[in-house]
Amino acid sequence: MKKTTFYLACLLLVVGASAGASDVRYRITDLSPLVDARAINSSNQVAGYLVGDYYYPMLWNNGSVVRLQPVAIGGCAYDINNHGLVVGGSDSRAVTWDPAGHVTYLPLQAGTRSSAATDVNEYGTAAGYFLNSENLAHACYWQNGTFTDMGVPYGNQSVVCALNNMGAIVVESDYRLRYAYIYSQGQFAPMLTDLTNVENSYARCINDAGMVVGFAEMWDGTQVGYQWQDGVTTVLPTPTGKDRPCPLAVNNAGVAVGSAWLWPHGESARACIWDGQQVSFLNDLIPADSGWTLQDANDINDLGQIVGSGTLGGVTRAFLLTPIPEPSSVLALLSGLAGIGGMVVRRRK
Repeated sequence: MKKTTFYLACLLLVVGASAGASDVRYRITDLSPLVDARAINSSNQVAGYLVGDYYYPMLWNNGSVVRLQPVAIGGCAYDINNHGLVVGGSDSRAVTWDPAGHVTYLPLQAGTRSSAATDVNEYGTAAGYFLNSENLAHACYWQNGTFTDMGVPYGNQSVVCALNNMGAIVVESDYRLRYAYIYSQGQFAPMLTDLTNVENSYARCINDAGMVVGFAEMWDGTQVGYQWQDGVTTVLPTPTGKDRPCPLAVNNAGVAVGSAWLWPHGESARACIWDGQQVSFLNDLIPADSGWTLQDANDINDLGQIVGSGTLGGVTRAFLLTPIPEPSSVLALLSGLAGIGGMVVRRRK
């Protein structure tokens, strides 16, 4: 066998082995001291928190940890965009943190009791909720330093669940029952109208194509996970042995992650991934001897990296899953293949 042909065969074997010879699809990273990871951007930065006397918001940045200010008060970090801007709540106020951990308190209208920012897009628009003088929650957003009360489409309370880069915002509104709405250009539209027998609907994330994932409680007591897009609801498969699927996030490729458990034992929760109509437990996609029990997958970025929380040795910890092979490794292998291919062509000439 010629040497170049041998090298090419070896590279192909490596790619094949990485892609299909094993069920191990992710490398797991312990994000301690974080006990929960809420969001990840495409630069390997993770927003989350640790627990002490308070919940302390943290930024995990490629292996280093930044405690977000003010350190002594505590709070929660809920989301991060690709510019490293983190949003959350601290001292009962909606805030943003820059990549260095410095805090900015977002403006509010008079009479507001408390607030939090739960999501942020790539343009720096943050969204969340505030409590008014009657202690009722209203969905709101902050854009270019301006605060907007979005109002309440149903009942007497509303909260923002997610927003995308195209101006769409997902809201839940309730009064005894809870319903999901999509808000665009100042107008609310109800979701899941094509799904019958819905008692309560919950929306958790929206991607730039307008695909929303969440879950719904039905009148017969069952629960379903769903994808919703352009007025069409698709029920997602429920993992074997569970009856409470709960998709929490979706990336721009339409891959969703979340958890599922068996009612009423919430401690049986296991982290899941939905790719189309295929659902898998994430524990089945990491090394069997890892020692981890993955309970909640809270976010997935466009590189396919997943963050959430689980237990390791009985201790609650945050985790990061990175696909195998990593995107950079695939590019390196393809470059190697292209280079060897060029060598073969030149030699033949």
